[in-house]
This record gives sequence, C-alpha cells and structure tokens, in this order.
Amino acid sequence: MNQFATEPTGNGGKRPGAGRPRKAQGAPLTPTQTDNERYARARAEHEEIKLQQRALALQVEQGKLISRAAVEAASATVLAYLAQGLRALPDNLERQFNLAPDVVEAIERAIDAQLDSLADGLELLHEPRSPG
Repeated sequence: MNQFATEPTGNGGKRPGAGRPRKAQGAPLTPTQTDNERYARARAEHEEIKLQQRALALQVEQGKLISRAAVEAASATVLAYLAQGLRALPDNLERQFNLAPDVVEAIERAIDAQLDSLADGLELLHEPRSPG
C-alpha cells in the first residue's frame, strides 16, 4: 500500500461536524445547559448578597450605621425621660405658682393629649417593614 496515497483510507482525515461550535446560534438549550445557567445566576445573586452583607457589616463596624434595635432602645429611654418630666410638670407648676386645681388639670390633659399624639406617631416608625 502506498503511504502517500490521496485516496481516503477510512482512518483520520476530515470528519463531518468537526470544529463546529458546541452551541450553535439560535439552537435550543439542552436541559443541562439550562440548569447550568440557572445555577450560575443563582450563584451570582448569592455572591452579590454576601457582598452587600459585608459592606453593611463594615459600615456598622465603622460606626456609620446603627442597628434598628439600638435606635429603638435609645429612643424608648429618651421618651420615657421626656414623659416622666412632662407628667411631673403640672404638680411642679402648682406648687411653684400656687395654681388652681382646674388649671393644673387642664395642663395635665394637654400634656396627655400631646404624649398620646407622640405615641401614635412613633408607632408608625415601628411598624414592620414590607419585604422588597
């Protein structure tokens, strides 16, 4: 047999479909390709969430952000002091200026109304946030 023959011998040579891209343009995705792409998207979303969480943790560490619980606790303490001082005001004014009982009661009602209004406004701040 001639080793320099130009006739096909059936071994080697050009094969049909050789070198063609694995995924032709416009060809439908196989289930494996679809699953792989879905996994890649989920993984990318997960990495983005972790990045955001690390950024928030850094801001908390640097003192740029305060936890919601800390703000609520501090607000509650300040408002308790405010309410205590305001509720003591009518009695202090009565002793200091010798006010009539009906004037003191009017002052108490006005303070109570304002504290109730303040409490209603603060409830709006503590309502659960909707996701999204």
